[in-house]
Amino acid sequence: MVFGNDRSGLPYIRDMIQGAYSAGQGFRQIQRIDLNLDPLSSEDLRELKQGRLLGTYHVFQETYDRTQYALLHPSATNPITGGV
Repeated sequence: MVFGNDRSGLPYIRDMIQGAYSAGQGFRQIQRIDLNLDPLSSEDLRELKQGRLLGTYHVFQETYDRTQYALLHPSATNPITGGV
């Protein structure tokens, strides 16, 4: 599941995960859910790890260091500034 920079909070994320797990039955049952979302506090991560709520937790953090951005995205243009 990808939540992007969702600010709905842990209860919303937890409810979405539990809903997905409860959707399947038998051979079609979901075995694992991986998350891609903003960094969580240690307490929130601990709560998600309880039970079977969490498979893999992918944390995304972006960098806007102009030098690094230019190196990693040589043909990219920043849509906000019109440049790198």
